[in-house]
Amino acid sequence: MKKLLIISMLALCFASCQNENTYCGKVSEKYLLHKNNGGTHNVVFYCDSLHKFVNVSVTEDCYVNTKEGEIVCFKLKDYQVGK
Repeated sequence: MKKLLIISMLALCFASCQNENTYCGKVSEKYLLHKNNGGTHNVVFYCDSLHKFVNVSVTEDCYVNTKEGEIVCFKLKDYQVGK
């Protein structure tokens, strides 16, 4: 049941992604970028529709739960898309 729900959500996302600046892809890397007063959590994924790797800052909860090789979808800003 859980797999069916995930597959349904991904199918819906792929069907409507580009209309809302939402792009999906497979996670290739996760990392923590350290700064003076803490750090930022980042996920890098390869987006087939953009033909490039995209680096996204995420919340700690998302970072902890995201695994390499997993399909993720993010709403991207124009500068991340390359417009």
